[in-house]
Amino acid sequence: MKRLLGLCVLLALAALLAWGGGSLHASGIAPEGGHPTRVPVPAVPPAGFRLPTPQPGGGMGLADRLGPPPLSDPPTQIELGHWHYNFSCMVCHGDRGQGLTAEWRTVLDPADRNCWQARCHGPSHPPYGFEIPKTAPMIMGSGALSGYRTAADLFEYLRAKMPWPYPGLFDDTVYWELTAYLADANQVDLGGEKLGPERAQRIFLVPELVQTYQGDIRGERLAAGAVMGLLLLAAALRSLVLRG
Repeated sequence: MKRLLGLCVLLALAALLAWGGGSLHASGIAPEGGHPTRVPVPAVPPAGFRLPTPQPGGGMGLADRLGPPPLSDPPTQIELGHWHYNFSCMVCHGDRGQGLTAEWRTVLDPADRNCWQARCHGPSHPPYGFEIPKTAPMIMGSGALSGYRTAADLFEYLRAKMPWPYPGLFDDTVYWELTAYLADANQVDLGGEKLGPERAQRIFLVPELVQTYQGDIRGERLAAGAVMGLLLLAAALRSLVLRG
């Protein structure tokens, strides 16, 4: 009887650990190792500051890749996120989220293809400028968001770290729009509803965890019920042993 009791207790503990570990899988914000160390910049952008944004026409070429995305009337949250991405993020992360690749730089005006030259965005930038990394990660495509468990994690990262020269430059509404756009661009189902703090923790970005939040809640409830059942069984067996 004592051996049976010990086995039940071990099973209960194993189930509890497995459930807890599974619910924390891939949690947290993307590791810092995925991005170069950010160069310190002024806390407030200087007067007249505008993020570098590619413009169609002129020497840029391929205007269909560089022009602003269409907007509905009224625009959706995802469409607004796409618009903000094009005018604030695309210059570094690419028009398709491919990152700062050699191919993407060829689309830019020749004068903008080497941002790290002297008196531009290299180490010897002007006092009012800033240094940018020589690489920018892919943010659209297979595994691009694997460092973030939920939409809430991605939102917090964007708000804390982006845009590169002036983190936290936008208000929360813009960061939610960018989060919604990036999630949608990576085939994450947002359920046709607006993304915000009340839903973001239940929107999973890791491919193997992408599911409707209702399904996730049901799974966690089933796991919790199984653990509670094992614990109750162990308690009942312990009671019988003590009485015996």
